[in-house]
Amino acid sequence: MTFDTAHRLIDRFADLPGLRGWRRRRYELRFQGRLGHAFWGVHPTFAAAAAAVPAGLPGDYDNDEAAGLYVERVQVDDHDRAPLFWLLEALVRGARRICDLGGSTGIKYYAFAPLLKPAAAVNWHVIEVPAAAALGARLAAQHGVGDQLTFGSDRAAASGCDVLFLSGALQYLPQSLGQILAALTEKPRRVLVNTTPIHPHRSYFTLNNIGAACCPYRVTARGEFVDEVVAQGYALRDEWRNIGKCLELPFDRDLSIEHYSGFCFERQG
Repeated sequence: MTFDTAHRLIDRFADLPGLRGWRRRRYELRFQGRLGHAFWGVHPTFAAAAAAVPAGLPGDYDNDEAAGLYVERVQVDDHDRAPLFWLLEALVRGARRICDLGGSTGIKYYAFAPLLKPAAAVNWHVIEVPAAAALGARLAAQHGVGDQLTFGSDRAAASGCDVLFLSGALQYLPQSLGQILAALTEKPRRVLVNTTPIHPHRSYFTLNNIGAACCPYRVTARGEFVDEVVAQGYALRDEWRNIGKCLELPFDRDLSIEHYSGFCFERQG
């Protein structure tokens, strides 16, 4: 018997009704602890997912532990290449005001800074929950970049910006990207989305437990995602895959995602 054949037989055995129920209960109990990074459940709305957060776990990122999770993660990753290209292209064309929605403590600013030196006058504004915004502002002052890297919690600050940048944050927000854009008095010229979970056909919410927080997590069907942004006056200019970053949803394999996605949208008119 080959290894692949044995593996398939084990999978089928584990999916027998009695064992599958036992495995689900066992995983759910583990999920209620501080797993570090795991997904669980399928919900129709953000509110329904929020109501399912296990008791005793922080239900959002607005706490000191979560705010400091990514302070040291300031490298340019492989999945940053496409958005970095479109960001630099915008800067060459004169863009100077960048709003980074969900940008933690400014980690992408620090990662990209050596490549942004030709655009020394750029203003990089991070919109974050209060705990992350406060920590980010303190760190920016310590690094002597407080005049260039600023922080706040009001999404209205993105109104009229040259580039609205969302990297790994959109999935945690109660509003969709289309709703966020609709609420701005002036639409950003360019919208860059990176590392967001896009399913070929299905939109749903799940829960993501990272230990420091257990949050509702949005997954959007590709067609719905693109159509909603286009309806706000944008054209899809580019799309890419974030290979190596996936979402494994236990017991719902058809809803798992092999790779995350990125998009570049340009305002029309």
